[in-house]
Amino acid sequence: MIIVNKEHNDAYNISHIVNIYMASDGNTIKAVAGTSTRGGILGKYKTIESARKAFEIIMKRIEVSSREIVYMPTDGEVEREMKAGNKIHSINGKKQKGHGGS
Repeated sequence: MIIVNKEHNDAYNISHIVNIYMASDGNTIKAVAGTSTRGGILGKYKTIESARKAFEIIMKRIEVSSREIVYMPTDGEVEREMKAGNKIHSINGKKQKGHGGS
């Protein structure tokens, strides 16, 4: 399986990646390939929260994908996922007051 970075200008073979991690700045996701210091930036994001969400997304894509190529999430994909996770619903699934229910 191959991971393509956010800018679509670099690709990494997952079987050679030793570590995928958040860099010390908190906004960058990096990969280390092989036993050497070869590695690179998979993606830079606007905030620490968006970088964390991007990390979650790429880990899930790697885990469930049957495709040979996975792509780092774009800023738009990360923002949509973050907004989707912030929706408030009632425990029993009914609409709450003030949400346009009839």
